[in-house]
Amino acid sequence: METEDQMAGKVFVDVGALGQEKSDLITAIDRFQIEAMKDDVPISAHTTELITTVYQLFQYEEYLMESARYPLADIHAIEHNRIISDLVNAATQLDDSDLTVSQVAEKLRRKLRFHADNFDKVVFEYLRKKNAS
Repeated sequence: METEDQMAGKVFVDVGALGQEKSDLITAIDRFQIEAMKDDVPISAHTTELITTVYQLFQYEEYLMESARYPLADIHAIEHNRIISDLVNAATQLDDSDLTVSQVAEKLRRKLRFHADNFDKVVFEYLRKKNAS
């Protein structure tokens, strides 16, 4: 019978194997870009929704890392906080500069791809090894 830690680890590995987190984050940015460009709603409403979505995805990822006792979870969470801060700064740039929604969205996509490729892959590999033993 699997322990709760093993089940949480397998869920996280499955999420990573499918590219779920990266895909969900990029989808959130794509939705932000599309909605922000077609609506008459203030841009701040869209940025708030994007930040909330990314924050919730990160919280779930942190829960899974904690459940699996991932040893670098604190460092990973710091990176999540940095990205959320970057999102808030990007939202401010939209209001205070000549940057377009498309430019800000592409900048955010690059940050999230970097995070997925350099942080999440390490977590997924750790959990694969842990669940293999």
